[in-house]
Amino acid sequence: VYVGRVIGKGGEMIRDLQARSACRIDVDQNVPPGQPRLITYRGTRKTIDFAKQLVHLLCQENVNEADLPLGEAKREFLVVPASSVGKIIGRGGEMIRELQSRSQAKIQVDHRGASGLDASQKQVTMTGSAESVVKAKEMVLFLVANPMMDAMQSIGMLMDDKMQRGGVWGS
Repeated sequence: VYVGRVIGKGGEMIRDLQARSACRIDVDQNVPPGQPRLITYRGTRKTIDFAKQLVHLLCQENVNEADLPLGEAKREFLVVPASSVGKIIGRGGEMIRELQSRSQAKIQVDHRGASGLDASQKQVTMTGSAESVVKAKEMVLFLVANPMMDAMQSIGMLMDDKMQRGGVWGS
């Protein structure tokens, strides 16, 4: 029943849980529909216990992700121009999925507008390992800084720069 909640859309929740616990979590999907899934945890006793606790919490009826302890994960907030939100999310969410996949961080755009921000600003939240958050932040800032450039092309360019030229993330 809760397997979808643990894995999340496109695997984003399980990546989030792994970042919080610093533990590898695998869900065996090769079981008949309706049967319990086997979850394998790999890490130290401490990280495994914490990962199990997170999964247990997530499987409670009235617990949502905001209630989970961050553990080893980092969370950063960026304020971006509201006019950049479409570019960050992309058509049908394709860009934000790409950013999450490439950075391995969970990226959320607050559409309501965080307190203290005017209508021209939106808050972006990035959660994951320290490295993934640095990558996500740089990618989002790069998109915001290059509004006229195609989003996929600009992220491709940024990735090439990091891979080919040995650029350091967050520099």
